[in-house]
Amino acid sequence: MLNINAAFYAKKQDEKITHHYIHLPTTPHILAIEASANQLSIAVMIDGEVVAERQHLAAHGHAVGIVPLAIETIKDAGVTFDAMTHVAAGCGPGSFTGIRVALAAAKGFCMAHKATGVGVSGLQALAHAATHVAPDVTTPCLVLADTRRGPLYAQIFDAKAQPMGAIFEASIHHLPQLIDAEISGSDLRVIGTDRMAVADALTIRLASLLHLPAH
Repeated sequence: MLNINAAFYAKKQDEKITHHYIHLPTTPHILAIEASANQLSIAVMIDGEVVAERQHLAAHGHAVGIVPLAIETIKDAGVTFDAMTHVAAGCGPGSFTGIRVALAAAKGFCMAHKATGVGVSGLQALAHAATHVAPDVTTPCLVLADTRRGPLYAQIFDAKAQPMGAIFEASIHHLPQLIDAEISGSDLRVIGTDRMAVADALTIRLASLLHLPAH
């Protein structure tokens, strides 16, 4: 009787494993979490395409809203948490508390659903987005993020969204001087926080170097 029960249990376990294996996704299913700024964002990407996304605008409270927002986004995508092969979390730069919330949530989701965790630079993600929107543009881009302390986080990327230098902090006023050497002789796209003000500052700086009126 013991052997029969053992065999029955083994058969049931094998059925469960086979059933689970058959329903595993054959393409990457990614749950993406970003909480380093004044907006909590969750998205589901399947095979390289975003199929669902939700945002919650708030400077604080990401820890409370992150799980409910993830549940709603997963529901919008028509999948389950178990279908996720990866969980990507924004690892900054940005709000330390927000980054910690995103990474903790990602770790929890990975442990509960056996997904693979991936840390993503917020600045490089924006650079990749710009490349996706305008794939034929060959100019480098300056990507900006709010430090919540006054200056901006900044990093320059090439046309393929690869870093051309390290992340640095600077005020809008000092940014043009700091990036002169990096982009000498090149056009530049500006993406992210305060991009219009930074673009104006760069235009004024260029005009002063060429001894031309700014507008």
